[in-house]
Parts: sequence; structure tokens; C-alpha cells
Amino acid sequence: MDELWEKYWVAISSIILSLIVLFAITKSFLLVRRFPERKYIKVILLFFTLTFMQLFMGPLLDYLIDPSEELQGRENITNIIGCIYLLVEYLIYIYLVHRFIRSKPIKVYLKITMAIIYPLGGILWFSQMNIVQAISIFTITEALLLLFPCFYFFYEILTQPPILQLSKEPAFWIITGIIFLFICLIPVYFGLLIMGSIQPIQTIDYIGYTIIIVLFLKGASCKPVQAA
Repeated sequence: MDELWEKYWVAISSIILSLIVLFAITKSFLLVRRFPERKYIKVILLFFTLTFMQLFMGPLLDYLIDPSEELQGRENITNIIGCIYLLVEYLIYIYLVHRFIRSKPIKVYLKITMAIIYPLGGILWFSQMNIVQAISIFTITEALLLLFPCFYFFYEILTQPPILQLSKEPAFWIITGIIFLFICLIPVYFGLLIMGSIQPIQTIDYIGYTIIIVLFLKGASCKPVQAA
């Protein structure tokens, strides 16, 4: 049953997410051309593009280079590309949160987290633990480091002069997207860390990325009162 789930349902989830990402790439590309001064839209377009590449490039290269599926763990092309994606993804989230948050101490905190997450990534890669555990620890750490400044963003909204049209603020949708993603990912990767492989629950991973893509696209499409 697990093999059937992994072969079909996860593949279907990946295809659906890929179609959503393709639409997001097209839409955000048009937004970049329309509003070239908004750098965060370019970063969001980069995120969409990397996500699409990660979904297809790894499996495609695996099929071309290792059709017999002999390469496993850290030798597997999909795993290598996935780990590189995680490192770049974190940098994108740091840029976006840093771009929209006002607190200078939190901006400093965000820079400090990079001195934590990237050495951790290197340690996990060269450790003896299996790749699933390594990715799980990295993702959980990433979530814990980023959720604090994301929630602080909403504290700033509540304690500083009100934004009259919050739904038109790109920052609101973008930060909300990051929060929703990690709310979905934390239980998934805790489960993977403890149990190793739980295919039905892993589908939540695709749900989390679908949510962040939709909310990022909503944020990129907003026309704030003051252009960013």
C-alpha cells in the first residue's frame, strides 16, 4: 500500500503543484515587467522558478543518469538538488522577512540565523545520519528560526500605526505564506524524524507549498498604497 501511495498519489501531488507553480511563474513574470522597481517580486519569481526546477530537474536527472535507481542517500541526484534548494530557499525567506519587518534587532537576528543554518546544513550533510533525518532536522530548525520573526511582524502591525488596507499589503500575504508553510512542514518532518517514512502525511508537504505559492502570488499582485 505504501509503495502504491508513493508511486501514484505523491506523483499526482507533484504534477498538480508543478502546474500551480507554472501559472505562478507566468503571472509573476508579467508583474516583474509591469513593476520592475519592486525587487521582492523578482525574488518571488526566483522562488517559483527554483521550486519548479526542484520538482522536475531532480527526477529527470535521476531518470537519465540512474535509471536503475542504484544511487541512494547523498548520492541520489534528487536528494542533492533538494538539499541545494533548501539552502537557497532559506536565503529567499530571509530576504523577504528582512524586507518587510521594521525592527532593527529582528533584522540583525535574521542575519545571525544564517550563521546558524548554513553551518548546520554542512554538518548534517557530512554526518552519518540518513538523508531523511538530516533534511528533517534542517527543515525543523529552519522553521523554528523563521517563525519567530514572522510572528513578530504581526506584533508590529498590532502595536504600530494601523494599516488601513491590510489586504492590499504585499507583506501581509508573503509573511502569512511563510507561516502557513512551516505550520504544515513541522509535523511532517517531526514525523519523518521519528518514524522514517510516512507517505500519506508527506502529502502535507505539497499542501504547504501550494499555500505559500498562492499567498506569495497574492502578495506580488497587491498594489500597496506606497509602492515598494
